[in-house]
Amino acid sequence: MSAELFANPGSADTWLYRLDVMDRAAGTADSLYQQAQQDANTAQSLQAQAEVAREALLGLKEAADAAYQAAVEASAAAEAAVVREQEHRVELNAQLAVLVENRQATEDDYQAGQRHRAWLAEQERLRREREAREREAARQRAIEEARRAAEEAAQNAGNNGGGGGGGGSVPVQPPSSSGWQTPHYGRFTSGYGWRWDPVGSLGYKLHGGIDIAAGCGTPIYAAAAGTVTLRARDVYGANMLYISHGGGVQTEYYHMIRPASVAPGQRVAAGQVVGYEGATGHATGCHLHFQIRVGGSLVNPESFLGGRGVGLR
Repeated sequence: MSAELFANPGSADTWLYRLDVMDRAAGTADSLYQQAQQDANTAQSLQAQAEVAREALLGLKEAADAAYQAAVEASAAAEAAVVREQEHRVELNAQLAVLVENRQATEDDYQAGQRHRAWLAEQERLRREREAREREAARQRAIEEARRAAEEAAQNAGNNGGGGGGGGSVPVQPPSSSGWQTPHYGRFTSGYGWRWDPVGSLGYKLHGGIDIAAGCGTPIYAAAAGTVTLRARDVYGANMLYISHGGGVQTEYYHMIRPASVAPGQRVAAGQVVGYEGATGHATGCHLHFQIRVGGSLVNPESFLGGRGVGLR
C-alpha cells in the first residue's frame, strides 16, 4: 500500500476510503464475533441448563413412575384387605350367631339348674322335717317300749343278767338339758369297777362299763348326738358300736343282737335307736354293756352321766 501511494499519490483518498471501510468492516466483524461468542456462550449455558432440566425431568419421571407403581400396589393391597375384611366379617357374623345361640342355651341351662337346686333344697328340707318327725315318734315309742320293758324286766328279773348281781331299774326319763340320756331302760345289773369275771374264765378284772338288762331284743339308744365311728365285733364275737360325741368323748355299746341300720360316718341323734339288746360274745345273758371313754381312757359311765343330769338307778 505504501508503494501504491508513492507511485500514485492521487489514489490516497481511495485508499483512505478503503482503509476506513476495512476498519469499519473489521470493527463490525469484531463486534459480530464478540456477539457470536456471547451467543455461543449463552447457547452453551442454555444447553447446560437444558441438560440439567432434562436430568431433573428424568428424575421427576422416575419418581413419578415409582409413586405410580407404589400407588398401584397400595390399591391392590387395599382391595385385598377389603376382600379379607368382608370374608372375616362373614366369619365373625357366623361366630356371633353361634355365641348368641350358646349364650341363650347357657342361660336356659343356668335357669334350669337354679330351679333344680331349689327343688333339691326343698326336698332336703322336707326330708329333714320328715326324719325329725320320725325320730321324735321313734323316741316316744322307744320311751314307751322301755317303760313296758322295764316293767317286764322287773317281773322277770331272774331271766336276764349281765353277770355281776342285781340292781334297781333304770328310771324312764326324757333326755336331760345337757343333751345326754340313758342308753337303755331296764334293770341295772352291774356297775363300773374291779370284779370277778361272771363267766369264770378271765379272773379278777376291771369291768370297764355298766350292764343294763331289759330283755333280749329291746332297743338301745344313742346316749347323745354324735357320729358313728365303728360297727364291728370284738375279739369275743360281741357286736359293738362306737359313737364319737366330740371333745374326745366316745360311747361304746356291746353284746347287741345286731346294731340298727347305722354305719360309720353317720350322724345320730340323742335317743335314736342304734341297736337291740343281745348276748353275743363273752356274756351270761342278754344285756347291754355300756362304756364311755374320755380322751381314750375309760371312765365310770354312771358318774359321767350323773354329772349331766342322767340317773341310771
